[in-house]
Amino acid sequence: MAVHRKREVAAGDPGEALAHAALAGRKLAVLIAALPVDDETKQAFLALVENATYDELLALEDALEGLYADAATQDVDRQLKAALEQFKVEMDARTRRVDETFLAKLQAIERRIATQ
Repeated sequence: MAVHRKREVAAGDPGEALAHAALAGRKLAVLIAALPVDDETKQAFLALVENATYDELLALEDALEGLYADAATQDVDRQLKAALEQFKVEMDARTRRVDETFLAKLQAIERRIATQ
């Protein structure tokens, strides 16, 4: 959906298209700078940008936005995974305590029945 809007801007007023292109260029620069890769890889992306068509730039922008979003949520994913693991450990311990309590009560009942 966003790609279509960008194409409409580019196809409209030339001044608006230039302003959008400048904004898109700054956005690409920020996205490339934020990539968790070495400087050589970032330079390769910049070389791609220099020779890319408008549609290729849009595709690159979309791909980099996806990478940026994935990188931004990795910490949240790790925290959620750790919280779920901790919850499982606590639930397992609670289940063990309930089982042990139940078995102890069951054994007490069996002893009472056996002594009667």
